[in-house]
Amino acid sequence: MIRTFGRMTALALALSSSTFITGCGKNATTIDNRDPSGTVAFELQIPGGKQINTASYQITGPNGFTKTGSINVSQSNTLTATIGGLPAGMGFQITISAMTTDGSVSCGGSKTFNVTAGMTASVQVPLACHEAARTGSVVINGTLNICPTIDSISANPAEANVGAPVALSAIAHDSDAAPAALGYAWSGNGGTFAGGDTANPTFTCNTPGIATVTVTVSDGDPACPTTLNAQVNCTVAERTPGTYVAGDFHNHTTCSDGSISMQKLIKKATDKVETPWGLDWFVQAGHGGNGNRNCQLVEDATLSTPLYPFISGLTPNTTWETSGVVPQGDVSGTSPNRNMWRWQSIQ
Repeated sequence: MIRTFGRMTALALALSSSTFITGCGKNATTIDNRDPSGTVAFELQIPGGKQINTASYQITGPNGFTKTGSINVSQSNTLTATIGGLPAGMGFQITISAMTTDGSVSCGGSKTFNVTAGMTASVQVPLACHEAARTGSVVINGTLNICPTIDSISANPAEANVGAPVALSAIAHDSDAAPAALGYAWSGNGGTFAGGDTANPTFTCNTPGIATVTVTVSDGDPACPTTLNAQVNCTVAERTPGTYVAGDFHNHTTCSDGSISMQKLIKKATDKVETPWGLDWFVQAGHGGNGNRNCQLVEDATLSTPLYPFISGLTPNTTWETSGVVPQGDVSGTSPNRNMWRWQSIQ
């Protein structure tokens, strides 16, 4: 069975010498009550579609009297009850409370009455029912934050050879300077960053092509980061034009068929003060084969440590035989200018 509620229900209380119990049958049963105390009966009408299974009551009276209980209405169409055992007296009050099973409606009300011994009094208790709130509210406390703005981004130079550095710079402002100091983060392709968390990092190209560099500026608010891009043209450097240098890799000394020593030849070729040539480089490349010259390394007897085979009193053009060396093997030429094989001269 379904118990419903209306805008207001009424509880009927009855005081008499008999207690009336109303059942579901057609005939009501009357029980003679000889108890000197009074009784109360009430009826609660609950139309409306909501279900109430239990109603609670509390009765208070003179001399601190109190009585509580509940009425099971899960199998009834109306809420009725007779409450006995009330002492005779003036100024009783009954309070009724009930709630629908879904908790959406609560009913309550109270009424004062008097109790006469052996009598049953009928009392109408007005009950007001209230629906639970269907909507709620929220208190919003908002804070304002002005996000940072990037004023400019620059790359100097905007074109650089692969491997060359580019100076980057970002200028930004935060009008409210909150909630934190500005932070910078650089990213991009085609190169690497040094100081990528500063406003003025260095970018180095590592692959040819257009590199896009991006700076992100934040004031600490996760909803506020702002970005700006710039492009750097990374190019391949042209080859540096060659520098010509003068040198000599074919020359003659007394070790072959020349007329000067090794020492004098090197000085003449490379000295830029006393000789007109001033070469940038020099290679000693005496002839192979055979020759008759004594390989004189120096020709100045005033050197502090004359090098072998310097021979005092002999010129740089001295032959091997004149120097006291006997050519070996199958020699050619006429004494004292016979030729010596290179292997012997090297020895």
